[in-house]
Amino acid sequence: MSALEGDLREAVQTFNDLYAKGDPRWFSHFADDATIYSNDAAEPIEGREAYQKQFEKTLTTEQRAVHVIQQDAQMMGDTAVVMQLLEISMSQLHLNARESTIWRRTAGAWKVAHLNASVIGGVRPAVNVRTAQAVRVLNEKIALVSSQAGVAQ
Repeated sequence: MSALEGDLREAVQTFNDLYAKGDPRWFSHFADDATIYSNDAAEPIEGREAYQKQFEKTLTTEQRAVHVIQQDAQMMGDTAVVMQLLEISMSQLHLNARESTIWRRTAGAWKVAHLNASVIGGVRPAVNVRTAQAVRVLNEKIALVSSQAGVAQ
């Protein structure tokens, strides 16, 4: 594996930045026929449109901090396999995620053809909770983040 180079590096950086901002333009980085496996999914989501319809509302409602811990790539002409180990902080929660993507260059632009992401080590609270209501709110946030973490990072 090697580091990202050239226009692929720029595409992956923009992809990560848009995800961190909760920007709906993030979905434009997926190919129309992309296959997406979110965290612990038994079945993939087929196609950018279906994926966006299912997750746009939850992925664009807030910003998150995304730190790339490790990033490796293997390029084969107009196809690249990119692995990222990410630290993500959002909604008073922290998690680590492993994201593997297959990027294809079509019509001069890199698009995600396949994404598989999973949470590593579980979701952790950013602060200690001290009341029953805070525990309920935290549990709701963990459930929401768990459903979307495999998406993103």
